[in-house]
Amino acid sequence: MIKKETYSDQIYEEIKQDILNRRIGLGEKLINRELQQRYGVSSTPVRDAINRLYQEGFVEGISRAGARVINFDRNYAEELVEIIAMISDNAVKLSALKSDRRAVAAELGKKIQLQQKHINNEKYYQHNKEFHKVFFKYAKNKTLTQLYDQFDIRQEIMIRYTDLVDMEQRRLMIKHHQDIYEAYLNDDILLARKLMEDHYLDAIKHL
Repeated sequence: MIKKETYSDQIYEEIKQDILNRRIGLGEKLINRELQQRYGVSSTPVRDAINRLYQEGFVEGISRAGARVINFDRNYAEELVEIIAMISDNAVKLSALKSDRRAVAAELGKKIQLQQKHINNEKYYQHNKEFHKVFFKYAKNKTLTQLYDQFDIRQEIMIRYTDLVDMEQRRLMIKHHQDIYEAYLNDDILLARKLMEDHYLDAIKHL
């Protein structure tokens, strides 16, 4: 049973974590009536929680009966990675044109250190995401950032479902980040953009 004063928020957070940690599978149905019984609540907080999950991209096919967790086939996953790669390439370019490159590089370096520190735990995913978000922060283009954010949750879910605590793959991803960081630090922005593209192409291979 959850605390009465925060029904909707707690239901949302618990389902979100269940999806991210693979306790609820891709494509699995979320049935409103079953969730009401599970949490001992009325239909309203369950619907509110599912609506929030829908708005953030965790579920699709929403109806009065419930919703379905998003799913991926290989083609969609590849298309998703290709789109994010293009968006990220532009973020690298704009960050170099519109911001202090030393400040960008310094923040990238900190994110890599945090990834290395937390390579064996849940925070790895958070710092992996934050590395990429640095470029969008300094690109200073709200529309580009909003476009990236539309695909961000789906990207994270895909990473979690293909990673499965693969230490070799995590080390490789960190190495890619290190190479991108060093190219950026040395003002070789063309190389940094090429390495970012290769980084995502490798992700497609890993699928």
